[in-house]
Amino acid sequence: MAGAMSTEPQVPRRSILSAAGVGWLAMGASLGAGSWAAARFMRPNPPGRQNEEVDAGPVERYVSLASGQISDAISNKGIWIARIQERLVAIDATCTHLGCRVAWMGNDARFRCPCHGSSFAADGTNLDGPAPRPLQHLAIRVQDGRVIVNSNRRFRKERDEWEHPDSFILA
Repeated sequence: MAGAMSTEPQVPRRSILSAAGVGWLAMGASLGAGSWAAARFMRPNPPGRQNEEVDAGPVERYVSLASGQISDAISNKGIWIARIQERLVAIDATCTHLGCRVAWMGNDARFRCPCHGSSFAADGTNLDGPAPRPLQHLAIRVQDGRVIVNSNRRFRKERDEWEHPDSFILA
């Protein structure tokens, strides 16, 4: 029976090599996509271009705030107005970790980032989480009885810019 033919179907070598090639291509594509996703995760999200000047409304709305209180009057523009002792400051709502938009949590008296859990005090100082630095303050002034915020002029605490006269209003 040495010369007997087998009745099992033979798989051609070309089919095996084709299947192996498709498998290698699929593995390479998934490794490439995974590498791209990991690299994208590591880069910060660039903040959207905001209007340069934002009218935040009458100054009376903000001078009545208690120290540590936050106004959400223009939070839809990514800006929070806070009363910190005798100063009114405009806080940029962009998290310094990966650029997500923070929200004020009145119950906890802190800003929280929904993306990775960073939290910030009412003045923008980072409290915990992966955020490497405090939130930025924006240029703020009173013009004709209205609060005007320049969202393109930013002040950073670690550079001692929070003491710059354009970064707050005395109230």
